Amino acid sequence: MDKEEVQKLLEREMHGFLESSGIEADRILSSSIQTEIAASMDIAGVSDDTEMVQLDRVTIEQDSTGGRILYVVLISETEVHKIPVTGHLHNIRQIGRYRREEFESEVESSLSEFNLSEEDRARAVKECVRVMKKEKLVTR
Repeated sequence: MDKEEVQKLLEREMHGFLESSGIEADRILSSSIQTEIAASMDIAGVSDDTEMVQLDRVTIEQDSTGGRILYVVLISETEVHKIPVTGHLHNIRQIGRYRREEFESEVESSLSEFNLSEEDRARAVKECVRVMKKEKLVTR
């Protein structure tokens, strides 16, 4: 189910519960129910129709062609997401180092499609910068 379907189901069930309890929902009560359901869904990580993920680690691994790539690994209750945040590191060495601000922006952009907390997003960016500094691929 997507976010809208879940919200409609919860609203329908709540109205059914109120009817069975003998309570007639007016416009104000209906609006309050919708607001609370939306807020509870955001807290539970249902926002943007994506499952909440957490930072697992930042790692350099070889891809299928043998090039080394920096990955951010995110985990949820049901999946593991391995997001490449660089191209091949040997190509970066040949072209020249990233400016720190530019690199941070690229990592942020790569992670923006995932429902990741601001704290984990900041930790991921910081860890990526640390690893790239260690590889001497980011300017200070």
